[in-house]
Amino acid sequence: MQSRECLHGGQFGYCWLEKEQWMFQAVAIVEHPVREQPVGEPIPVALEDLVFHHDEDEELH
Repeated sequence: MQSRECLHGGQFGYCWLEKEQWMFQAVAIVEHPVREQPVGEPIPVALEDLVFHHDEDEELH
């Protein structure tokens, strides 16, 4: 499954389903040049703890 923008505990990142387990990778937005920097390692999370960005035309962050 392709990763999707989401929030977990107020932290922006990407989430995906891996072998029936939702995973979350937090990212930080870094300037000069602007890019997304992974924070830590992906962690297993419960689906109900995720907030997905449903409108793909707008940025979540």
